[in-house]
Amino acid sequence: MLCDKLSQKKLIGSIIALTIIVHVIIHLTLS
Repeated sequence: MLCDKLSQKKLIGSIIALTIIVHVIIHLTLS
């Protein structure tokens, strides 16, 4: 159960990081 919570947090963290990276790339290509 503890491992599940940890992996879930890692998954959410990586999704947030990916979203930020995508937004930065879009911002750089548009400007």
